Amino acid sequence: MSASLKISNVSKVFDKNVALNNVSLDIQAGEFVCLLGPSGCGKSTLLRLIAGLDHPSSGRIFIGERDVTNLPPSRRNFGIMFQSYALFPNLTAFENVAYGLRNKKIRTKDIEERVNRLFDMIKLSHAKNRLPSQMSGGEQQRVALARALATEPDFLLLDEPLSALDAKVRLSLRKEICNIQKALKLTTIMVTHDQDEALTMGDRIIVMNKAVVMQSGTPEEIYEKPKNPFVADFIGSINFIDEVKSKAYGFSEKGQSAIRPEKISIGREEKGLRGEITDIEFRGFYDRVSVRVRDLRYGDMSLAVDVPFQTAKDMAFRVNEKVFLNFPKEELLVFE
Repeated sequence: MSASLKISNVSKVFDKNVALNNVSLDIQAGEFVCLLGPSGCGKSTLLRLIAGLDHPSSGRIFIGERDVTNLPPSRRNFGIMFQSYALFPNLTAFENVAYGLRNKKIRTKDIEERVNRLFDMIKLSHAKNRLPSQMSGGEQQRVALARALATEPDFLLLDEPLSALDAKVRLSLRKEICNIQKALKLTTIMVTHDQDEALTMGDRIIVMNKAVVMQSGTPEEIYEKPKNPFVADFIGSINFIDEVKSKAYGFSEKGQSAIRPEKISIGREEKGLRGEITDIEFRGFYDRVSVRVRDLRYGDMSLAVDVPFQTAKDMAFRVNEKVFLNFPKEELLVFE
């Protein structure tokens, strides 16, 4: 049975270092939440507090209606999955998954049924008698996931679970984790610094920086409507236009403005801001075109423009070519 979580005005101070500063969150039962931010922002500290591996300096933590702020991990009923797999090297995959159940004195037959069901779920029934050393990194992480689910937890904690895997395995396991989470309707909190993981996996993203929550919202909200320059810059690519130029070009009456590279249109028709192409970078399904807009009054401005591959091929842009840029008003972000 999934549980909701409530983080109420939680702070954590190590000596004089503030790791978390008055953080409050409500996480709904069955929700997949990604804690996203740079190293040292406080996301791993928050995960440790939720798990009971550390205690807050102030504030309260609730699982459902139960105040667990000062309870040990053993009384919080969660599963956890680490970056490093953390499997027992001398136990088979099956025994690794069964380990926590044996400590709960569950009948052997029930353990076998539950563990076999989990191996079917992670599609590794053929490898359940192998030692970790006989398995690939992706297989070991699947076993770690099954072990985290074996005790039928109220919620699942994922601490950078995919960062040690190569790109193809990471993509595959990303999808599997999401499918299992949705099938079980299990409240899940994942720490990551990878924006692609957060955008594709989370029902909600909580962006953190310098011990505080900068923004909480759906992936679409975070990407399309960032509340501040930090979030805009941390998620995806963006062009910032300073306050003086924003006002001069009619983008904003006050404050700096910003626009995603894919939102700018580029062409040869003499309409919009005139610029010169300084670089063209092939990025697979699109080209990143760098354009310098020269302005003797307000100073030069460099902008990135993402052009779909086929469009770029048809237009055949060249370095040093003069082009014109247009900025749809509805796509401009303004930060006062």
